[in-house]
Amino acid sequence: MEAAVEALVAGLDTQALRCLAGARRAEADMDAHALGPVTFAELGLEIEPYGSPAAVIALARLEASRYLASRWSPASFATVMWRLYVKSGYSRALVDVSRFDDHYGLVADGIVPDDPELDNDLHRAAERLVAGTG
Repeated sequence: MEAAVEALVAGLDTQALRCLAGARRAEADMDAHALGPVTFAELGLEIEPYGSPAAVIALARLEASRYLASRWSPASFATVMWRLYVKSGYSRALVDVSRFDDHYGLVADGIVPDDPELDNDLHRAAERLVAGTG
């Protein structure tokens, strides 16, 4: 709802965008699911359907770019990538970046020693994912 208002203020204007901007807060989530795709289509934007493998891969790329920008915990990032890999239906695009989760789990459990190069490998895999080459 707030994003729709901001879009209208910025000069974008469609019928569905107006409906979203005027939605009551209690109904905004339901309206967003119904009107979101219509709004994007009216604006000429192609957005993958919610939960589709392509949408999950797009989310994984977004999370990888956030990881690269903030350097949050590599182990946490690896876990998120594994979950997105499964959610995507085991997409080939996420194989490289998803394979690190098990190793970080073994390190956390003290089964294998920590390897600083692992973080660098994960960083490079995230870069390839963001670039679309991995």
